[in-house]
Amino acid sequence: MGCLGVFLTILSGLILMVLFVEYTGLMIGILFAIITLGIILYNKASTKQKEVEIKLEEEKAKKKVWEDGNKRKYNIPQDAKLVRYYKGNPNINKGYIKFYTWKDEKNINFVDSEFNIDIGKVQMQLDDIKYYYIIGDIYNEMSIEGGGNGGSSLGGAVVGGLVAGGAGAVIGSRKKNDPIKTINKKVDERKTIVVIKENNKVFNMEFEGKTYDVLLELLPEKERDYVKIISTKENNEDWLYKQIEKLASLKNEGILTEEEFQGKKKALLEKI
Repeated sequence: MGCLGVFLTILSGLILMVLFVEYTGLMIGILFAIITLGIILYNKASTKQKEVEIKLEEEKAKKKVWEDGNKRKYNIPQDAKLVRYYKGNPNINKGYIKFYTWKDEKNINFVDSEFNIDIGKVQMQLDDIKYYYIIGDIYNEMSIEGGGNGGSSLGGAVVGGLVAGGAGAVIGSRKKNDPIKTINKKVDERKTIVVIKENNKVFNMEFEGKTYDVLLELLPEKERDYVKIISTKENNEDWLYKQIEKLASLKNEGILTEEEFQGKKKALLEKI
């Protein structure tokens, strides 16, 4: 504050003191009026805030009634999961929406969480789901914010971040109200891909990465690696049984003795 500012502050204080001494009654009246006005304004603001809160609660209650009604309409169970769908299904004319999803005996079901009547309920037969898998990564991205006209250098912020560690350093600029910060942000670029074969047509549905965990809970047997293992095992078993049939034919033809046949058969069965 400069000399002029100090002078004006002192002068204002002196004027108020003189007015209070000379016009005590008037000043008390003014103060009372100011206090009364403040109380009125405070009460008015509090009343308005309460009205807003009541309105929000009413809207929240109405939304819950509306949601519960739609959940009953579509038979959505209490344990239905929320997943975010991106694109890929030709039967869904909208993308990047949230679905309630759950599994029954024959289908996996999807209902738009906003209950859009244009989408309604989408069902996919479990037999049409070939497999699902996840792609992409989660990683931490560091960004530098702040600085402004404070005068701190970007290099100083980077050095400070390295010294302070991954949590991010706050480097004070010359203006304390404008610090430079290093911010760590988690970036999730994963996508869950569900491969569908419907009416002899194959298409991929894309969901957010978190959907993978939901599907592991609902459809563990459709996870791609598990499907590969089961498929390989089934193929191996078919091959082994065919080999045993060939051995039996060789035994019947007298090429293998009973002892040789049983030994080779036992060795093959141990591979199952």
